[in-house]
Amino acid sequence: MCKEIHFCQVCGKAYGIEKHHVVFRSQASYMVKIKQNLIYLCTEHHKGNNGPHKNRKIDLGYKKALQSKYYEMLPKSHYTVEKLAEVLECSIPQAAHICKVIKLEKEGYSKEQIVFRMMGEKFYE
Repeated sequence: MCKEIHFCQVCGKAYGIEKHHVVFRSQASYMVKIKQNLIYLCTEHHKGNNGPHKNRKIDLGYKKALQSKYYEMLPKSHYTVEKLAEVLECSIPQAAHICKVIKLEKEGYSKEQIVFRMMGEKFYE
């Protein structure tokens, strides 16, 4: 079994790489294992002055990019839990947890509400 090698998304370094949750655990703990919410950064670009934990502008840039990515991934207006799990490549229980507090409409769960929930119940303009 080969271990997957990750590189810093900013500088390309292959060492000192850390996982960064774009939507922080404190904002949406249910997003921790959703792979689109993860980016890989070296220590400097993760926790340094030029990282999202110390630079709000960088943090917001990552969040806006992720929100746009979710809208691209979800072109339909409504989704079932099963279809959401398929699109996000996550388990059905993980997708169900995302939809847990969203009102189920006749057509399914609203894309707008799904994205809002995945972004930590906030939209980024």
